[in-house]
Amino acid sequence: MNDKVDKSSVKVLRARQNDLTEKVKLLSGESRRLREEIKKAEATKGEVAANNSKINSEMRELERLKKDIQGELTKLANEASALNPTANASLSVGIPTTPLVPPPPPLIFKAATKKFTVSSQPKPPPKASVRDVTGDMLSQLSAGVQLKKSTENAKPKTEDELVQERENEFRRFESSIKTKEAEVERLLNQVSELATKLETEKASQVEYQKALESQVDAITELSKKKGALEGKLKEVKEKVGTELSKIEERKAQELAEKERLTKEQNTLILDNPVDNIPDVPPPPPPMGIPTPPSIGIPPPPPMGNFNAKAKASAPSAVITKSEATPPSPAKEKASFSTDEVLLKAAEAQKKRDVAVVKNYVVSMLIDMVIDNPGKDEVPSSSDVDDEFSDDDNDVETIESPHQQLFNLIGEEGFSELKETIQKSLIQTNTSSALGGHFSQAMRARREAIDSVSVDAGRLEKNRDKAPIKDAVSRFIDARQDKGLLAAGKEIKQREDAEAQRTAEAKRIEEAQQAEERVRKAAAAKEVEEAKKAAEVQKKLSEMGVKEAVVNTAGVKQAESQKDIAISEANAKKSDAQKLDSFLSSIDDDLAKGLSAVQQAEELRIAALAKAKKEEAQQVKTENVQGAEQTQERVEQAQKHVEQTQERVEQTQERVEQTQERVEQTQEHVEQTQERVEQTQEHVEQTQERVEQTIPRPKVQAKMAEPRQPEQPIANAQAAELLKNSGFDRHLKAILTKAEHLEKSKHPTAAAAASEARTIHKILLDNKKEFIAGGKEAQDFVKDCENAIKPEQTKNLAEHRGILGSLQKFVRGIQNVFKSLTSSSPSTYSINTDSMDKVNDMKKSLNKIKEQSTEDNDVERQRRPS
Repeated sequence: MNDKVDKSSVKVLRARQNDLTEKVKLLSGESRRLREEIKKAEATKGEVAANNSKINSEMRELERLKKDIQGELTKLANEASALNPTANASLSVGIPTTPLVPPPPPLIFKAATKKFTVSSQPKPPPKASVRDVTGDMLSQLSAGVQLKKSTENAKPKTEDELVQERENEFRRFESSIKTKEAEVERLLNQVSELATKLETEKASQVEYQKALESQVDAITELSKKKGALEGKLKEVKEKVGTELSKIEERKAQELAEKERLTKEQNTLILDNPVDNIPDVPPPPPPMGIPTPPSIGIPPPPPMGNFNAKAKASAPSAVITKSEATPPSPAKEKASFSTDEVLLKAAEAQKKRDVAVVKNYVVSMLIDMVIDNPGKDEVPSSSDVDDEFSDDDNDVETIESPHQQLFNLIGEEGFSELKETIQKSLIQTNTSSALGGHFSQAMRARREAIDSVSVDAGRLEKNRDKAPIKDAVSRFIDARQDKGLLAAGKEIKQREDAEAQRTAEAKRIEEAQQAEERVRKAAAAKEVEEAKKAAEVQKKLSEMGVKEAVVNTAGVKQAESQKDIAISEANAKKSDAQKLDSFLSSIDDDLAKGLSAVQQAEELRIAALAKAKKEEAQQVKTENVQGAEQTQERVEQAQKHVEQTQERVEQTQERVEQTQERVEQTQEHVEQTQERVEQTQEHVEQTQERVEQTIPRPKVQAKMAEPRQPEQPIANAQAAELLKNSGFDRHLKAILTKAEHLEKSKHPTAAAAASEARTIHKILLDNKKEFIAGGKEAQDFVKDCENAIKPEQTKNLAEHRGILGSLQKFVRGIQNVFKSLTSSSPSTYSINTDSMDKVNDMKKSLNKIKEQSTEDNDVERQRRPS
């Protein structure tokens, strides 16, 4: 092969590869388009499935409504039975319970299979998973990527190397072209299959559309029945509720009447003459039993002089809490009225509206002065705003806002307005002038030239300042009878309505323009898509794409599903139509139920009236008999009162006798007390003589000698003593507390831990010295006490649990050593038999004295009130 042939061959292969790439791109786009169309065509089938579920749901809702209506009717039957259990069974409401036909199982639609029809041509072999280096190289070449070449030590290639490169490039192009051809072949088959499926779905869509129409009719019918049942249910609930509420109200009235009669009967019983007989006074308490104290009643004065003279005092009245402090008036609850709040809100809104209108009139008056600043200038009647003019209606001409205000204030008022504004302008500009003399000169010159003319430019610049607005506002307030605010409100409403109408017209116009743009864009897009689709179809036909053929099997399946859906929809529709008989029977059943309840209520009322009449007759008979019995009970009660009064007089005589005996006993007790005091003095004298006769011990001189030091305790005894007191256990507890404090985050925990460790060390050293015999028991206890003094436990005082444990520990040591010292035998022995006898005598005398005092208290308690 020469160079010319080789270069032309490579060029032809490159053109072939580009052509195949375009075909692959075209076929891939068509494949995507067909899939989207298939998805749109399958939407109707999905709607059929959704409507089937909706139909089943509507049927369940109808069944629920029917049961609710039957439940309301059952309430009437139950109420009639409760009011009159013996009523005839024919009065009960009979409700047919004909169940609806159960819904069939839901329609099952098979999902679209991804398996396509088998092609007559063999399927190309799958691509290898190994990376195609040649294809990557070709893609880089087609994208214009230049391979990086090393320019270092570049040498001219030989003829054989050039030939070898051309052969390799030729082989790469051939391999890529084969791959592209296989891909084109696969896409052609795929497009053909998708086109066939699309045509099948379009044909099936017609069948599903028929099923959809039938389902829509069924759903419409079910919705109508549902609305009818809901209306009936509401009506039945209202009637049943009204009837039952009437019965409940009647029962409540009867109960209230019964309670009233019961209260009247109780009142008559209270008014019975038997109860007017005075109560029998209570008998006096038996002898020997003290009278319980009465709440709020002062105790009686003492009956005699026991230890001191009785003080005469008038009985003080007991003042209860309710009498001492008058009841505080109850706080009135804060009243909250919605009407008052709404009225205040309306008034506030009215004030805001008036302020807005006033500001608007102020602005218009300033504009009117700006437009006519001269002395003799006034608004002309021909100056009509364009926005208030109506070209189509020449009958009525609307005046301009300025003209309307000018007509109200008049020419004199307008001149006064100019003068007011001119003065406000001069006052406003005084502070901004260069100097006072210059400002006065200019003001005098301006007033001399034209006392009423206004500088329009300066007014336009200063129109929003407070002095200008306040002056115009005062001008308006001074002319309230002119109706400036009412005219301003009317003008503002007219302007607002005109502005709203203009804005609405503009919005409608913009919406129409936007809709027109969207419509034109959609039409252009449709034309462009149609043109593009025609070009694509032309290219596809040139490539040999087969014409789409409808799959009859898929269409038959769609027809069968359509028939199933239509039959089910018709069945549900017929079931719904059966409810017409139920709807028509509801009124009859409701009327029967209401009639039964009313009859039962009438029977109950008649039975109550009969029972009340019989009861009244019986009460009348009992009243006649009761009057005679009441007279007998009155006579017996009077006799009983007379006998009781006699017993009370006898009891009072016995009480007086008892009081005399109590006084005699009191005198005897006083004599006994005197003898006891004399005896006590005699005992004290005897005790002094006994003490004087006690011999002094012979070793008295020896007792005055200083205390000999204690003998140290043996090591074993000291260790046993510390063990019994729990010394080691407490030392371990102190060390544990110190470690716990070191881990704590409390501000004084570190200092408290240091104090605990110091105390632990002192106690440990004290223990070692005590066991070694170098310290006495009392010194050991004293050192333990000094270890926990307040100055040693300043920080531990904030941790009371630890400080309490230390104090308890030291008290335990003190008790142990005190018991040790108390158990030691006494060095001296003194004969105390005489002293013991004297002490026994003193105790006996004290007991006698206490017994006499208790006897006096008992006699005082027994005293009759």
